Amino acid sequence: MLRDAGYPEAASPIASVLEDSDDRVQIEAIDAERALFMTRPVSRRKKVGFVVEVRTRDVVAETFAAGQLSLLPRRVPTEVLWGLVAAMRDDNLRIRLDAMNLFGLLAPLAGAEGTSAIRSGVSWTIEALRRGDLVTQIAAAAVAGHAQQSCGVIPEDQPSGHVCAELGNVLVEAVNSREPRLRRAAMQALGQLRYSAAAQALADQLSYYERGPDGEAALEGMSRIGHPASTEIFKRQLANSNATMRRLAVEGLARAGESDDLAELDRAGQAERSNAVLLALHFAAIQIHVRGKSTSPATPDKLVDGLRDSSLRPLALQYLLELSPSIAPALANFLRHDDEDTRRLVADVLGFSRDSTIVPALEAATKDPDAGTASAARQAIERIKLG
Repeated sequence: MLRDAGYPEAASPIASVLEDSDDRVQIEAIDAERALFMTRPVSRRKKVGFVVEVRTRDVVAETFAAGQLSLLPRRVPTEVLWGLVAAMRDDNLRIRLDAMNLFGLLAPLAGAEGTSAIRSGVSWTIEALRRGDLVTQIAAAAVAGHAQQSCGVIPEDQPSGHVCAELGNVLVEAVNSREPRLRRAAMQALGQLRYSAAAQALADQLSYYERGPDGEAALEGMSRIGHPASTEIFKRQLANSNATMRRLAVEGLARAGESDDLAELDRAGQAERSNAVLLALHFAAIQIHVRGKSTSPATPDKLVDGLRDSSLRPLALQYLLELSPSIAPALANFLRHDDEDTRRLVADVLGFSRDSTIVPALEAATKDPDAGTASAARQAIERIKLG
């Protein structure tokens, strides 16, 4: 009832039963906490013929797919994180996985007060990666990737005793797993964690596998880290026959390259036919510019245009979210776009910019004739205030 009512003050009291001895109570508590902090909560139940309710199995994958934009701008009480940390150790695999998933999503919203709980959750994730069953290990790798927002970008000189650096080291060990799913999940998580010390290990994996799912996972991890030492590898991959590999190479150069690399990217774009790679090239031009590596002007027009293409929208959102702290004022101009879906999505993205200078533009958007855009603008303002 509290879940369906959307009563946010219930989050702390519900946290007390995340450790309940009855599995059914724990499942309902996790579902309730998820619903209280997500704009589009993923329900475990779906009606069949409007009569029979069944339980969906893959709520973990569905919830992670919802991503950052599904989270409400609400501070997560520390009690909720501690309750989830306890549930992450549950004997029931289903409860364990659901708690891990939700912990990964909510931890960044806890603020400084949640530091101890986050550290405990990350420590258990390390333990699960080392000694857990395969399913738990794969889920732990996914949670590790989402820990980036809590750990920040981990530099190479991070003290080895730091829990986030230890997490990165354990993921490097998992990269050599004989189990393909764990190996790939670890490579992708290292990229999300931005663990620069893993760049060489990922390069070795790319050199060994070269192509296929493992080659793509290795290059994806390298691309997200964007280590300068990987630049030459990215340049070689620009000629790959696989469009996904070319796109990841472009993204890697965007995060690691210099202004001189723009000419090479321009040459690659002249013969490019993949819309995803072309979108990545626009992302690279802006990214290299905002990093101060280029004086050539770059605008987000093409990335915003990508929001109107359903096949490109997830990629466009990923790029805009990453760039939003640097291009918020330019992006705010699109709150007046003639397409209401574009206005709504831009407002959503701007909430993650942390740029208080765009609040007046968002306040104007709260009066948008489209109710979805107005609501997104209000939430964006709250998100910026939340920090």
